[in-house]
Amino acid sequence: MTGAGRPGLIESPHVKVEFHVLGLPHDSAGGTLRPMDDTANIARSWRREQRSGVFVRIVEARGLGRAANGDFTMVDDHHVVVAPLLGGALDARLPALCAELVESSDINRMYTLSIDDRAAGAAGLTCAGEVDVQLQRLDTLPDELWEALAAGRPVALTTSLGDSNASVHLADRTVVGTSPTADIDDQAAQTAARLLSTPGNNYESFETAGRSVIVQCWNPQPTVIILGANALADALRSQFALLGWTVSIVEDADVAITTFAGTHPGDAVLVLEHSPEISTPLLAAALRAARGYVGALGSRKTQVVRRSHLARAGATDDEIARLHGPAGLDIGNRTPAETAVSIAAEIITFRSGRSAQPLQATAGPITK
Repeated sequence: MTGAGRPGLIESPHVKVEFHVLGLPHDSAGGTLRPMDDTANIARSWRREQRSGVFVRIVEARGLGRAANGDFTMVDDHHVVVAPLLGGALDARLPALCAELVESSDINRMYTLSIDDRAAGAAGLTCAGEVDVQLQRLDTLPDELWEALAAGRPVALTTSLGDSNASVHLADRTVVGTSPTADIDDQAAQTAARLLSTPGNNYESFETAGRSVIVQCWNPQPTVIILGANALADALRSQFALLGWTVSIVEDADVAITTFAGTHPGDAVLVLEHSPEISTPLLAAALRAARGYVGALGSRKTQVVRRSHLARAGATDDEIARLHGPAGLDIGNRTPAETAVSIAAEIITFRSGRSAQPLQATAGPITK
């Protein structure tokens, strides 16, 4: 494969595959766009130009050493894969499968594809595995899907295998499009609402009226609002950047509240500021909203004072109980960099619902 921005060619027995390797373009504010955002913007462009294409997404991955549910790319009618999927492990097979879909009368198809150790190693994956991949004609999907993904907003997609109907569910319970039956609409809406309240990429499937239905949700990488600017804030910015998270460091209480108003269920609030006059309004608003991780730095004595101020500000016992304070996991951290790791680990644990125990003490998949 050649450098970013230049196509590389891989030959297979059936098709010549052209990869357009995506770099990390920048938005007008100078921020880095993630590949999912960029691919969604390409989909929007294809729709405007009325180009045909196929939306390819991983519904479920097993093995491989990494979580891949919800990863997606697109393939156009010239066999262009716009972004490598699983490090390119599947890309040599996708154009031929997409061509078969386009040449048929089907709206979508589901495949289970295996990746052996050799292909996994070449793609940078830890081990072999298999994935369930759904292919769907691009023109059957509502534009609101791409708008939400491009903007980094939570969104869920409901599709019924073999049907042209598709519906998009937004975080505010707005639904665009319909399913083949009202029963599917109702069950899909309930499922989507549950998935949209869970951070990360998730899916559920169900059978009804002889149809197989998939509800897949994309909750974007989180934005972390940090109230307070100091050495730890700088260390947290660096740590979160390694995870691909967006960080907003603010020092003013009113600015913090305004910034929080634009957050989503998977986002996080972290208060480093000790002054109750500055920190309490943001903590109270975040806890009242009952969404995302809310943490506060400070000693155990400071946490008692924080909770007292929250109670006087009208926060309920249940709301105050949601506060992670002192923020972070007990890993023996001493430096700002180590504390940043501790806090990042707790946020990851909160988002995943995992136990934070050593892996050797647990059973089941090590990625989720």
